[in-house]
Amino acid sequence: GLGTEDPERADELISDCVAADASAIFDLFNGPLIRFALFKKSENRYILIITAHHVVCDGWSFGTLLEEISGIYNALLNKSELPLRPLLYSDYVQKTSAFTYTKAYELIQN
Repeated sequence: GLGTEDPERADELISDCVAADASAIFDLFNGPLIRFALFKKSENRYILIITAHHVVCDGWSFGTLLEEISGIYNALLNKSELPLRPLLYSDYVQKTSAFTYTKAYELIQN
């Protein structure tokens, strides 16, 4: 856990860690360019914090990252097969191309 049973103190500790991480400078030459922090609030409650430099993670790819993490988490939770797929450049091109015709892409461009 967070070393405290007080929920308000736990939230304060998490907020302090998030603030410190958000203000930490990324080293573009040595990395890491993405950081993960997992906080255990109680026996069955965790908070995952992901901080990424925009060079490696834009809004669209961040959504993809969250989908992948969620799929793996749910598979482990349900003791089912991991939803691992090979990463193909053609898949990336197809998804990127399809995204350019969405309302979300239009909003980003304006």
